[in-house]
Amino acid sequence: MRIEFGAHSLGVQVDRHDVVAREGDDGLGDPRRRTNHFDASVLRRVDGVGQLGEEPAQPMFGHDSESGIERAHQALVWAIDHGDRMMDYTAFRAEKDQFFRDHPQSPLPPHERHDFEGLRYFEPNPHLDLELEPTPTDGAPIMVQTSDGQVREYHRAATVSFDVAGEEVTLTLLSQPERPGYFLAFRDGTSGEDTYGAGRYLDLDEAQNGTVHIDFNMAYNPYCAYNDAYSCPLPPHENWLRVPIEAGEKDYRADG
Repeated sequence: MRIEFGAHSLGVQVDRHDVVAREGDDGLGDPRRRTNHFDASVLRRVDGVGQLGEEPAQPMFGHDSESGIERAHQALVWAIDHGDRMMDYTAFRAEKDQFFRDHPQSPLPPHERHDFEGLRYFEPNPHLDLELEPTPTDGAPIMVQTSDGQVREYHRAATVSFDVAGEEVTLTLLSQPERPGYFLAFRDGTSGEDTYGAGRYLDLDEAQNGTVHIDFNMAYNPYCAYNDAYSCPLPPHENWLRVPIEAGEKDYRADG
């Protein structure tokens, strides 16, 4: 899998668990909605090649199946060839580093991009790449706080339970009616130490054949982990785990 710069077209998507740039001069250009993903770096599969598009003709907001980083996640899934999963994690992470370093909509403050040496990750852990049977809930609304004191409404779509180091844990999968799939925001025993203190995210496809694929090796930081100009949804308390999830992205440190 490789990423090439090229033209693309994509409609506007607004709100799911997008990150919103705060009002004022944030060093990122005009205040506007920005996602916690590869905003405007649209990956799409064309003849088996993922393409990193130039900035679209109209701003791309939101983060569902037509937003950049989720496209990147899909591109990784498309590229997986059974025994080559380690190679694909490496390729995906290299593509993401390229975006953070070179793209004008990188979430990194401009002064940090020149010396950016790459994001940090745990080694891939096959024991945290899971197929789980979700337990549907009543879909009750939940008001999720953001890092700057706002709230955003989601719905409790389902729960999943699994074992980590001999301890059974349960997480709640969130949804919004107009968006496909699930949003998983969680904290764990690594938060504030090896990983970002406010938690990490996963974007999940809807259940297929009665199971949902949850690969914690793909857990990623919201944009507020890199830049205070962003406001991010925080994991609800029911998704705070005591056990460590030693997979996925680690905390970002500008000094490497």
